[in-house]
Amino acid sequence: MKSIFKIIAGFMMFTNMVQGQDQNIKDYLDAYLGENAVPYVQPLADLFASNVNTGVWEWSKADTNFYFRLKAQAIISYPAESMRTFTGHTSGDFKPAQTVLAPTIIGDRTNIILQGEDSTFYIFPGGYDLNRLTLGTPQLTIGGFLHSELSGRFLSFSLGKDLGKVNFLGIGARHFLTGYFKDAPVDVSVGYFYHHIEAGDYLDSDQHLISVHLGKSGKFFSGQLMVGYQTSGSAIHYTYEDGDETYDVDLFIKNQNNLIMEASAGLKLGPLFFCSAISYSQHLSVSGGFGLAF
Repeated sequence: MKSIFKIIAGFMMFTNMVQGQDQNIKDYLDAYLGENAVPYVQPLADLFASNVNTGVWEWSKADTNFYFRLKAQAIISYPAESMRTFTGHTSGDFKPAQTVLAPTIIGDRTNIILQGEDSTFYIFPGGYDLNRLTLGTPQLTIGGFLHSELSGRFLSFSLGKDLGKVNFLGIGARHFLTGYFKDAPVDVSVGYFYHHIEAGDYLDSDQHLISVHLGKSGKFFSGQLMVGYQTSGSAIHYTYEDGDETYDVDLFIKNQNNLIMEASAGLKLGPLFFCSAISYSQHLSVSGGFGLAF
């Protein structure tokens, strides 16, 4: 048992989302004030929602006896091209007022510089140039009672450079409707999963997923389709600097990609199992995991 925990710990260190860049995420959060702030950061809310909700349930049917599964999982979300830009508006005393297609927080690093009257300039900052969002998490599932199972996730790591820590907590429940019927041709279940994410002083986010599953499983294989409704509310705080002036900015952002669809598969080889999933929620996410089942 100790060896599987060591494997999971190493796997999490390899797949976490901290990246070595010349600039950190704080530099990009501090980029905007006013009406450009929300559309600039919006893609992060949408990416996080679909990322944490992909591959949470790995087997379509519950055993009748008590069981538990321990797995390590990586989830990768690929932003759509449309998420890399937004319609930015000049503000303040800049004239004439203009709109441009500017980079979002995950967009191109290149600044857009506009020249106005009286030799004034307006700068739309570049983004983080994020091509994918990766999260790794362990998950523990217990079941075999009341046609149901419970799952939990927890992960904590440092962002470095005095940025604080990321704390990631998830808990969910799933109820198997076909457990009430003998020899049902397919497996039908409903689920709910809640995630809470904190990142230093910058992010406090709650994620909810309500899902319906249709699948079929045997002794070794499982496959299922999922349709879900996901919501998230993210409170984001940062400091905006404009010359000698400093402003505290507080944003509350909801995800815009509520519908999520997923196809997943699982394989059992004795106590070992492997699982994978692909989801679509205005952009693609994929996940893969492995673990022990008892």
